[in-house]
Amino acid sequence: MFHRLDIFMKIIVFLCVLANNSIGFATKIPLVDKKNGLKLDVIPLYSVFFDVRKQLRMGIEWEHYHSKKISLSIHLDGGLYDDYTYVKNYDFFSALGSRYETRQRVKTTGFHILPACNYNLTKQANKKIHYFIGTTADINFFTKRIHLFNSQINSNTTNNYRQFRLGIGPHLGCSYRFNSSFRIEAKSILIIKALTLQSSQDMKSIKPYASVWFNEKQSIWFIPQLQIGYDF
Repeated sequence: MFHRLDIFMKIIVFLCVLANNSIGFATKIPLVDKKNGLKLDVIPLYSVFFDVRKQLRMGIEWEHYHSKKISLSIHLDGGLYDDYTYVKNYDFFSALGSRYETRQRVKTTGFHILPACNYNLTKQANKKIHYFIGTTADINFFTKRIHLFNSQINSNTTNNYRQFRLGIGPHLGCSYRFNSSFRIEAKSILIIKALTLQSSQDMKSIKPYASVWFNEKQSIWFIPQLQIGYDF
């Protein structure tokens, strides 16, 4: 998935740069004072339709422009992140008729809340392409429900696991403005874990689902965002 997203984001950035340098295509836009912005993150939608996991999630963001250089934003990515059933057969070739199966259904829901502070690096406010850096916090919470059916003893058991995780880290990105209201924005966020709380000591760690890469200990993870925005 990370490879496909990397190609996808490179294509978008390439098209924006190509359009910006096309003959007769203006590099500046009329300067209009906008105080707020709403954005739709297309990467969760991409995951819903093309990822191997069953997902039903959405990413949206609100941004407030405090000044020409500084803005504050909050991003929400939430919904269903995983839903699958795993069936395991036992004594499949037994002549004694002792064959049975276990059927395990796993369902994970939750959300990522990402408040951020952004600093605009572009000197001219009416430029079409803006580059920015900043700091992002990741507040995520997940519930993992595991239902197990054993046909040998005809039993059903259900376990619910909950996890809260907090992290913070830097981000960098660029936005391309089509006009004074509409833009497309690409952002890369690197998060370092600060705190994890789990409902059970023996539960396996639930990965940060909005990320496309994390290390083995899940102490560092990478979140990409590709958003379509409207300023008002």
